Amino acid sequence: MVPNKILEAQAFWSHEQELADKDSISQIAAQFSGIPPIHDHEGSLTLTTSYLSINGETDLIIQLADIDQLYLGFDDVYRRNFIKNFGLTCQPLRITYSNSLKAEVVYIIADYNFVGCAMTEQLFNQIHDLLS
Repeated sequence: MVPNKILEAQAFWSHEQELADKDSISQIAAQFSGIPPIHDHEGSLTLTTSYLSINGETDLIIQLADIDQLYLGFDDVYRRNFIKNFGLTCQPLRITYSNSLKAEVVYIIADYNFVGCAMTEQLFNQIHDLLS
């Protein structure tokens, strides 16, 4: 049986270790118009009742049962200067999940439209509700 689709969006995303390698030039470039938030991958995001997937040049699949933590906002890894206007209209979603007995961390921005993140907060709320 195929799980029910709850949400679909375009997404920018990165693993925690990829973001740690970003230099100051990347951070400055993110402040200019027309430049999307700092990210390493992009694709089509689908949230279902049992998993979140992003299909693109690199695929990501996270089973909802494997999610340990959700956080909407900035931290020491994904900083405000990674997004235009220092994140006034957009915040990343951080998902910590277990994958083959080790913790993985990804940062996702859903439906960025150069004004802000159209669906990142909605994605956070939907996943939170499914995990409750």
